[in-house]
Amino acid sequence: MEWMKNFENPPQRVFVTHGEPESSSTLAAKISDELGFDAIVPAWQQTVDLFAAVALDPLKEAYASISAKLLGLIKTHLEPARREEILRRLAELEAFLDEGIN
Repeated sequence: MEWMKNFENPPQRVFVTHGEPESSSTLAAKISDELGFDAIVPAWQQTVDLFAAVALDPLKEAYASISAKLLGLIKTHLEPARREEILRRLAELEAFLDEGIN
């Protein structure tokens, strides 16, 4: 989990192939819940075409990128002024997004 928290570009999908089925499912759920990654436990002899052309949703890409950067910032010591600027801009983004929901 610690290793995956440091990904600068989160993967589109995580395949959990280590451990017994129950523990693998638990780990996949934890990865999904805590890191927001699409984590699955593949079925026995399941194949996946890793090179298939996939149209990525730009909104999901932006979310994943920003989420990873924010997780990285949480782990670092930010100067108070920088921290306040980030929080101010996040509040602006949140207000902008709320306009589209309401």
